[in-house]
Amino acid sequence: RLGYGWLRLACSLVDLLLDFVYTLLGESTPQVDIICGGIPCLGASKSGRAKLGLEFAEDHDDAGALYLDYLNWVRATNPAIVLIENVSEYLNTAAMSAIRNVLNYQGYDVYETVLDGWDFGSLERRKRMVVVAITQGLGDSFSFDNLSVNKIRESCINEILDPVPLDDESWKPYQYLAAKEVRDKAAGKGFGRQLLTGSEDGCGVLGRGYKKGRSTEPFIIHPTNQELSRLFTKAEHARIKGIPQVMLEGVSETTGHEIAGRLQELSATRLLN
Repeated sequence: RLGYGWLRLACSLVDLLLDFVYTLLGESTPQVDIICGGIPCLGASKSGRAKLGLEFAEDHDDAGALYLDYLNWVRATNPAIVLIENVSEYLNTAAMSAIRNVLNYQGYDVYETVLDGWDFGSLERRKRMVVVAITQGLGDSFSFDNLSVNKIRESCINEILDPVPLDDESWKPYQYLAAKEVRDKAAGKGFGRQLLTGSEDGCGVLGRGYKKGRSTEPFIIHPTNQELSRLFTKAEHARIKGIPQVMLEGVSETTGHEIAGRLQELSATRLLN
């Protein structure tokens, strides 16, 4: 195991990297047409706030103040268009209020809404805040009402499943999740498991940490043994979201799920198209 000396070294390297980034944010910073990014939702999501006991999204030790860095990038690169994605709860945070006011002050028209991937051809029911800020006078005709569906959604989850053998080691009892569900219900937390047969026309969110096997994310139930279930494969994850599977080739299952769990770039492409 790595000792604390390695941890201090890693933290020092991160600090050096941040100093380098901030040095770039000067007069010589290249100007760009579009900035697309998602501010971390760790302190804003329902699960994150419940787990950490946060009263405000901005209270998160690591992610709470990162919106300031995002605004610094906007100011330094002076993009014509700014795209921001986050959980829908972020719309009502103090951070979003600051973002909204700063962008207006810098000469942007700011458009906000909540979109669900399921409405645009994805099997995943993933509601996200989407903010599009356009330089005043450039996008007078922009409207979220003009968004169009560019993918036909499959009729059910079974259509995207891999032929996983019934005796494959991916089928597991996940007894710790079953026990956690009982505890959560007894505590009135309202968090339940998503155990799917494949006949459903959609599923809940698959996050970037999906490979960890977390309690509220979807699992497929074994066809002949109801005590067993499995996670979606990275390829299935890509199909659920409508992501090109080539993006996940050559990486592990864990890394593949991490890639598939981040949608900002694809969301931007669909908005701009």
